[in-house]
Amino acid sequence: MKNKSNNTDFDVIQIGYGPVSKISALLLARQGWKVGVFERWGEVYPLPRAVCIDHEIFRMMHAA
Repeated sequence: MKNKSNNTDFDVIQIGYGPVSKISALLLARQGWKVGVFERWGEVYPLPRAVCIDHEIFRMMHAA
């Protein structure tokens, strides 16, 4: 992941960028929040870090 912004003024700072965090960042950004995401790995982490992903999370991912 590359830094796409030189602006460091964020409304929300999110640590980690797994599948659930992607949805969180997307939904916050759609509400007008400036979201800064920080991930320690160089590539997107492909597996969920939350306890589980159920049908409601998949529904939200699809809607987003």
